[in-house]
Amino acid sequence: MSDIIAAARARLAQLEQESETIRKFLESAEAVATYLGAHSLPEATETLQPVNPVEMSRTSQEASQKRVSDNPKPEVVIPTVRQILIESGRPMSRSELHEALMQKGLEVRGVDPVKTLGTMLWRARDEIQAIKGEGYWPIDVPHPDSLEGS
Repeated sequence: MSDIIAAARARLAQLEQESETIRKFLESAEAVATYLGAHSLPEATETLQPVNPVEMSRTSQEASQKRVSDNPKPEVVIPTVRQILIESGRPMSRSELHEALMQKGLEVRGVDPVKTLGTMLWRARDEIQAIKGEGYWPIDVPHPDSLEGS
């Protein structure tokens, strides 16, 4: 029973904090409205409806169902990207890497598959670096341009 009470108190504290944030926002909005010469908030605020948590949850679930969950794991994609880059001997763009991955049988999917691959590469920035104007290259391998002078 004490767990339920503790959870309820924690939720109450969270709601009080959210309420205070909303209160501060309203004060700021009213101050801006006064500064701009308005004496009340726009009429549109009167048409706002309370949020239905069940409907909000359903919308969130629908959005998450649109996500592609059968993409190859980054643990497979990143080493393959590294191999592709080293074999090519030059930095490559996301589009080039996406095409090369598909040729190796790894298809990164999504609403924008190249952007999805870019997100994977960004998250692996401790392994793969983005070189402005050139493309991606493994962090621990000397850049090909730096080898030309050797």
